[in-house]
Amino acid sequence: MKTNDTFDVSADDRKMILYGAGILIVVKLLELPWTTIPSLESALAALLVSGLLLLLYLNKATFHTLAASFSIRSYHNVAIILKNFNVLTESVIIKSFLISSFSLLCCSGLTGRR
Repeated sequence: MKTNDTFDVSADDRKMILYGAGILIVVKLLELPWTTIPSLESALAALLVSGLLLLLYLNKATFHTLAASFSIRSYHNVAIILKNFNVLTESVIIKSFLISSFSLLCCSGLTGRR
């Protein structure tokens, strides 16, 4: 996929996206008896996944939108790690570094620098 090309989705791919979204909805409905009120983090994660599926379904996904979407998800993961864990432990520092380096790698593709 080149920088300015769209991520083309065929009719079969659209059907598979709908099946995948349906499966995700069924799994979430099956989890309802064991969950309480969803947290802000889980609601935001569901919103981000829904946005990605909508971009793919409507053929609006380009390299820029996909890279931005993955970067937003990476920063979301860093925020959850920093909120839920002690920041000064070795495992949290390593996870945050890996997530940040991945998002910087994605963002370097946005500007054309590598």
